[in-house]
Amino acid sequence: MSGREPMARNVIAGWLAQFFFIAGGFVLPRLVNDRLSQDALGVWDFAWSLTGLFGILQGGIVSSVNRFVAKFRARNDVEGISCAVSSVSFVLGLIALLVFTLAISIAFFAPVYLKSQLGDHAEDAKWVIFLLGTSFAVQVATSAFGGVITGHHRWDIQYGIHAVVYIVQFLGMIAAVLLGGGLVAMAITVLVCETAGRVVRAIYAYRLCPGLRVRPCCIRRDMMARMVSFGGKSLMPDAGGLLEYQVVTILITYCLGLPMVAVYSRPQGLIRHALTLVERFASVLTPTVSSLKATKSNSALRDLLTKATRVGIYLALPMVLGLVLMGDKLLLVWMGKQYSTARIWLLLVVLAIGHLATMVQLPIRNILMGLNAHGRTGFANFCSAIVSAIAAAITLLYYKQGLVGVALAVTIPMTLVNGLYVPWYACRLMKMNVASYAYACLRGPVLCAIPFSACLIAARIWLEPYPLIALLSGSA
Repeated sequence: MSGREPMARNVIAGWLAQFFFIAGGFVLPRLVNDRLSQDALGVWDFAWSLTGLFGILQGGIVSSVNRFVAKFRARNDVEGISCAVSSVSFVLGLIALLVFTLAISIAFFAPVYLKSQLGDHAEDAKWVIFLLGTSFAVQVATSAFGGVITGHHRWDIQYGIHAVVYIVQFLGMIAAVLLGGGLVAMAITVLVCETAGRVVRAIYAYRLCPGLRVRPCCIRRDMMARMVSFGGKSLMPDAGGLLEYQVVTILITYCLGLPMVAVYSRPQGLIRHALTLVERFASVLTPTVSSLKATKSNSALRDLLTKATRVGIYLALPMVLGLVLMGDKLLLVWMGKQYSTARIWLLLVVLAIGHLATMVQLPIRNILMGLNAHGRTGFANFCSAIVSAIAAAITLLYYKQGLVGVALAVTIPMTLVNGLYVPWYACRLMKMNVASYAYACLRGPVLCAIPFSACLIAARIWLEPYPLIALLSGSA
């Protein structure tokens, strides 16, 4: 189950599911912007940013489930799986209760303290924050069942459920906007669909692991301690990224207003799609590496690190080049003329180049997670995110710079950490030569990028008056 063919199947399933998200991500923001208003779109992005902060409370514990399930499964230890899932479910239940409490509190206080920024949308913002926060609480409370599915290397099932839930959710939100339901109806749709998807995951978890028992008698303190410790190390890069993104969004709301939140979120959304496509590949590596470690296959681990990093670059580099060379055309086709100015294109270019190193290190991060050796790189990413958030605050509050200045403040620290420190640390841990590793990873992707870039530039020059045709032909 940890071999090449199942891994390829899982990655392809993840990409197919993600394409539904990309399609929805192109349609829904434009619809909200045109049917409701740019301010309403800013409120929706702002509410997601606030509730996204709740991800920090998980402590990275969710990421520990598939690693421990894969480890116990490799040993045919069903009792160990039950112990791990029961222990982590107890912790996640407490966290979910805290998330629900915070959702109520933030929903009440945010419209009060940001009344001038939210304006006529203050009441909608209150309910949207509460509903999205409740949806996140449901997600946290039941996340262990998704870990059981992926710990059995069945990412195809996990992503299949994800895709179906999103399609229904997307259609429901489209209907809500067209029928005049507004932001609150969209948030209710998210809550209902998320709850249904979590029930389906629980059913599949029990089918994949017939002996699974999630009961209080299976909870063990030592297991909780091990999983929380592992999760804490996994938390740091994710928490740092969440904190940096949400803090920046709140700062933009406070300093520049809701329309600028909508403007910043569109290029940022494109970057998130690109990151997710690489992450879908990288995520299958953690249980695979955990299985290889259990069988002490050190040479296979070193080979996997080189190949996985090279594939990560093959995936990330074309997407970044596409956003850099054709980003303004994409924004024009997607969101219209008000989002395709030279300034917004420059914002997209800075964000795309600045996130390239982060995309490339995702396979490395997941391999280190499978080895339970991700603490130092996680701490380094957390520190870079804190530096980015502070730099963005100084840029906005003191220097009064715009969105491009914020993007530079955010991306420079993360590029230094992910482009230099993370690969060096992985090579040191695996006892590999850094120069040989870099050459093996970079040679093919860089050579392939040359004709790829030439095609994009040619399409841009020859088809300048026809942005959609230029995008399609350049992509082909």
